[in-house]
Amino acid sequence: MDAVQGIVKGVFKCLGPDLEDNFYALQRKLELLTSHKDDVEEELKYSGGKKRKRVVEDWLNNVEDIITEFETLHREVLCCKFYRRQNLTEKVEMMTKEVTELLEQSDFPNGLFHEFDVSLRFRPHASYLRRLFRILRDDDISRIGIWGLDGPSETTLSNNLSNESTFFDHVDHVRVSQESSIYKLQSDIAHALKLDFSCENDEGKRANILSEAFKRRGRSVLILDGVRKQINVGKIGIPIGMNGCKLIITSRSKEVCRQMDCQRIIKANSALSKKRGNYS
Repeated sequence: MDAVQGIVKGVFKCLGPDLEDNFYALQRKLELLTSHKDDVEEELKYSGGKKRKRVVEDWLNNVEDIITEFETLHREVLCCKFYRRQNLTEKVEMMTKEVTELLEQSDFPNGLFHEFDVSLRFRPHASYLRRLFRILRDDDISRIGIWGLDGPSETTLSNNLSNESTFFDHVDHVRVSQESSIYKLQSDIAHALKLDFSCENDEGKRANILSEAFKRRGRSVLILDGVRKQINVGKIGIPIGMNGCKLIITSRSKEVCRQMDCQRIIKANSALSKKRGNYS
């Protein structure tokens, strides 16, 4: 173990002291957050039949997600090339903010079990959106999964992303039906993009047309809402990662998000589907 730590520290020295210091500060904060999570889970074991609050469920899911993301970040830092140092430093800073926010939410002054409190009901939702926006601003992340609901409402998620107009040129939303084929999804996406290729029936040619249309749109986000099974986005014609094109899928299943190779997977807050409109 000492030898491994020596190698890690040697790698960090090559990358620069700022990244090393910030990474280890993040690691210490995450260890504290993990301890809080363990304490909360221990207390939840002795519920006495009480129902735990949704805010507690959401917080635990968010902590699990950030722990998984930290493991990915750790590997990226260890394999880092010098030219990526600045990018990784920014990622560490971004994750430090998320961990700090989760630590601030960890006290639960009104308890872990149900006593309805409107102020607590919507607080995690604002946190959820801030986290999503930070992930979307990461140029290395182009495929994001949101699980736990049958798709957040178009009004809520699309409108909030559209309000980020200084960062995204276009936000498009397509509902994926249970029977959706590649051909139908191509037609639905073309409709969202106000693109007419109704005279073209070849799926490969339609995919090329869609791909070129996305590339011309600049920084854009496509939301595929309510995905029930793995979809081949390449065959559809979605050029993820090219010219700032990003994909968000929503699904009831976390496994579907994994099958879709999502780089970040987020548990949706229940408030997202219960209250429509914009949040700050």
